[in-house]
Amino acid sequence: MTDTEPMPPLTITVASHEGWPALRNAYAPMREQAEHAGVEILFIDASENDPPDPDELGPGVRWIKMPGADITEMRMRGYREARGPIVAMTEDHVDAAPDWVEAILRAHAEHPDAAAIGGTVINGSTRYLVDWASFYAGHSPSMAPLPTVPVPYINGANLSYKQAMLIPVLDGLSGRAIETLINGELSRRGHPLYSDHRIRVVHHQSRGYVNTMKLHYYAGMSFEGTRRMDHPEDAKRRAVRAVLLPLPRVAKRLVTSRQKGEPIGRLALVTPSLLVLETAQCAGEFIGALRGPGRSAENLH
Repeated sequence: MTDTEPMPPLTITVASHEGWPALRNAYAPMREQAEHAGVEILFIDASENDPPDPDELGPGVRWIKMPGADITEMRMRGYREARGPIVAMTEDHVDAAPDWVEAILRAHAEHPDAAAIGGTVINGSTRYLVDWASFYAGHSPSMAPLPTVPVPYINGANLSYKQAMLIPVLDGLSGRAIETLINGELSRRGHPLYSDHRIRVVHHQSRGYVNTMKLHYYAGMSFEGTRRMDHPEDAKRRAVRAVLLPLPRVAKRLVTSRQKGEPIGRLALVTPSLLVLETAQCAGEFIGALRGPGRSAENLH
């Protein structure tokens, strides 16, 4: 950025293993609103696909190639490259609401003390029970309604950070960006996390039963494996914790989802699948805590 180029009010980062086919879908609902607000967008692409023609991208878009990188490395690169004082992260299988950019900027203006603000996540894959189970497992705390006070947890599919508070945390990590770990460290440093129901995205993810199980297993392994790299002294306790978690975690997700107004009939139907997915995730957490992340993050796409 040159001295004469204005600083964008917000940087949006989207990482992808699929490249332009997936990123085109994520870009479409945010393009007009981003251009209107003078927002910077960073697409971080680990695929072997060719980047799009420059004519397909608006001003303020940067395309960053990282061949072979995993999702945690791409997200770290995005945070490091961001120029805006606020940096938002979303995923290549998410559709932003028409007022998403405006809602992020408004929320940070209303909460200048917030280190991070998470928004509402809506399920866009509703045909199969396993997709509902996967959504409840990963996103039930971020379903509407959301509280407007500081919260202990915000969702990685729809969140934004104050860059000034984020960078010191990144400097203490192993080079991998996992938002749950970042958010936990922000809280430990006394920086509040907020949620705002007005920041809305629709989450699409339907992979079939076996691939969804694998996704949760690798997510658990990546999370606890990365945590082991940063906090090896805690690894054995975390491994024992993972063994004990599946049933309590299922119960917590069901209670949270019911409190959010989800129909009891659907929750009953998805419970067996939810137990399978949580068991797969906890198995991954157990292995990750004992052995590290391995190449698990390469399977998170």
